[in-house]
Amino acid sequence: MHVRRNNRRRRGAESPFWSSEQREIQAVKLGRQNERAVVNALNTRWEAPLWFLGCHISSKKQDRDGIDVVIQTMDVGELLLQVKSSDCGRRWFLLEERERGLDRPIAVVIVREGRDTKDDIRRKVLRELHPLRNRCIRLARESIPVAI
Repeated sequence: MHVRRNNRRRRGAESPFWSSEQREIQAVKLGRQNERAVVNALNTRWEAPLWFLGCHISSKKQDRDGIDVVIQTMDVGELLLQVKSSDCGRRWFLLEERERGLDRPIAVVIVREGRDTKDDIRRKVLRELHPLRNRCIRLARESIPVAI
């Protein structure tokens, strides 16, 4: 016969749950770790597309504006990347962008800490960057004046 234990916490006992401040600190650490994983994956030796020149972690000002990684390209300049650790975080970010009325060229990639290999990260980043890069190319072509 199985005896069920009483799982109620005694008064004054330390809570097993993190405070909101602790959760926020952990989220920031995880975010930084995932950003470094993306930069590391993209800046190590691999068969990168011809247009890819390199990438770096965003500046403090860019980070405050929601940009985590800046991708340098040969043809369209800089592409911006937001790194998230969950689909929920991605949806919140895109919702906030829409609510703030921002229509900026930024890709959002989900990186699973400890699960995604460098190849996984590269594949995910390229999958998100291709439509963004194509949009930038299309906008550049449309803005070029036609000589008559």
